[in-house]
Amino acid sequence: MPGAIDHPAVREQVRLLYIGNGRNLTLAAKTVGIPLARAEKWKQRGQWDLSKDSAAEQISVSESVRSTADSLEARLTEDSNATRVGLSTAARKLAEKAAKLKPSINKDRAQAVRHWAAVASTVHGWEAKGQDSGPDIQILSIGGNVNLGKAG
Repeated sequence: MPGAIDHPAVREQVRLLYIGNGRNLTLAAKTVGIPLARAEKWKQRGQWDLSKDSAAEQISVSESVRSTADSLEARLTEDSNATRVGLSTAARKLAEKAAKLKPSINKDRAQAVRHWAAVASTVHGWEAKGQDSGPDIQILSIGGNVNLGKAG
């Protein structure tokens, strides 16, 4: 299968390895599994040392990828913070409204309050902090007692 060794994709692979490994042709040829003499001829014919693909350009591509990753990480952190603030605000508003409710609320409303209490617990990390979350709260309703769990 001599044609496969001389395939343009193999040449390009050797060229990229050569540039990426600090212009080490021996390592590039060995990695791909071709004779060093063949890689030297490809390098000479392709004028790899005179081409635009300098090591500096490779580094700038690497820095570009790194800066993209950094900006993505910053955006995710910003989104996370904004989400926490939004959920915290919503949970606080609901807690203020729930505090004004009569002791006997319906089951659906009690479940909604419990859900938002769990959201607030997650947002603020109450369980992760190992804090005692307070006494067990039960609300009397027409359909019977509704256990809201621990108070936060």
